Amino acid sequence: MYLGDWLILIAVVLLTLLGVFSFTLFMRRMVSRSAASYSSDQELHAKLDEIIRLLNKLEKDK
Repeated sequence: MYLGDWLILIAVVLLTLLGVFSFTLFMRRMVSRSAASYSSDQELHAKLDEIIRLLNKLEKDK
């Protein structure tokens, strides 16, 4: 093989590895954001349930 062939082969391999690495980091970030969003949603639902419970109690007291 000629030097140019080796350089192209190395460039293709490095670009492939960079693509796999970037995709892996992207997926890890998306999963961690999803988990954080889920726990935040659970806290929000708990607060809304508490507000609804208090409003129902206030309505019954009238």
